[in-house]
Amino acid sequence: MAHRMKVYDYKKKFGLSLSVALISEQQRIKLSSNFKIRMLALSTEKKKEREEHRLAAIQDFFSKPENRTSHFTGNSLETKNKRGNCPEQLKEKVVNLYKELGRTPSLEEFNEKYTKAFVYSINQTFGGWRKLVQATDLPAYEKKAYAHKYDSDTLLEYIRSFYVNHGREPNTSDMKRGYLPRENHYYRVFGTFTKARELAFTPKPKSTPIETV
Repeated sequence: MAHRMKVYDYKKKFGLSLSVALISEQQRIKLSSNFKIRMLALSTEKKKEREEHRLAAIQDFFSKPENRTSHFTGNSLETKNKRGNCPEQLKEKVVNLYKELGRTPSLEEFNEKYTKAFVYSINQTFGGWRKLVQATDLPAYEKKAYAHKYDSDTLLEYIRSFYVNHGREPNTSDMKRGYLPRENHYYRVFGTFTKARELAFTPKPKSTPIETV
């Protein structure tokens, strides 16, 4: 119900500044609705900018020769054979390392010997290190008392390799399928899986030489 109080008296009664503009309920609802629409449009625009920036970062990452790998040549058995990561070659590497160490190696020891270039192939081909060892008929690797921990470089390499092989960024469902380490490894190192995906395609800053006097 509208009151018949004059604007001056209304402001004085409720302690409002004389410069305050009074609006009706209908005007308030309209202004509030317009504000929400503007905020939604701004939010959508920011999301679009972030997505464009992310895609540009990925494209820029793979445009550099040092970031391109032989994964781009395809996934045929012949191609894998040339890379040295076909199923039989992977098993042969494990067996050779077994003979060298005199026991079943761990994934870390395998990476130290052959670099981390094969971690994705192992996961994709066999479903993990344990299953690769089983395929070689070697004794199971005796785990240490603490759980296996991936370092940050290995976790990011899984993301890059997945993108190269599948043409898209991985998600949590891909972890459950065995293509990447489980979420807890990414949460432990990066806080969130989203942050890890961003860092996977962010060039490392160049170190600045320390000036000596």
